[in-house]
Amino acid sequence: MKLEPLETILECMPQPNQSISKVQNIQTAHRLKLAEFWEINAGARILEIGCGQGDTTAVLAYMVGEEGFVHGVDITRNTFSGKILLYHRLISL
Repeated sequence: MKLEPLETILECMPQPNQSISKVQNIQTAHRLKLAEFWEINAGARILEIGCGQGDTTAVLAYMVGEEGFVHGVDITRNTFSGKILLYHRLISL
């Protein structure tokens, strides 16, 4: 059974507790609407500057699909383990 886009994207994100999960659902749904408004198509190549923890990166990766490419950069230190976890989950989509 194929999941809806929002559910598929959320499965890739670490969600430590239910209250954060609820906020993450709302924010991810908003990011998904933005990506649809921007007409991000399968196969697109995107550079995301200021990606933070990669929440929007996950939405963009979903939108461009396996044929596309998203590169996220941020000036923060790479100490947040969620970035690595998110990367490994995204490559399995």
